[in-house]
Amino acid sequence: MEKAAQLGKSLELTPIGAGMHYFGEKTPYWMWKAASATFAANAKGVATKVGTQSGNIWMTIEQRILNMRGIQVNIVP
Repeated sequence: MEKAAQLGKSLELTPIGAGMHYFGEKTPYWMWKAASATFAANAKGVATKVGTQSGNIWMTIEQRILNMRGIQVNIVP
């Protein structure tokens, strides 16, 4: 998350993402999935994935949406 913020691209930098991050584990999982889907659906140009590990939301939601939309993804370790 810190690396993504340094790059200026992070769900947590959006108003809804900041609120969800603030509440941490109290934020329902479905809300993280919905916000991540919205974030991916609104991506333009080239998306940046920070880190080489892939979590469930990345694999089942974000990556699929980006692929469907033909958005290139750069991976930053």
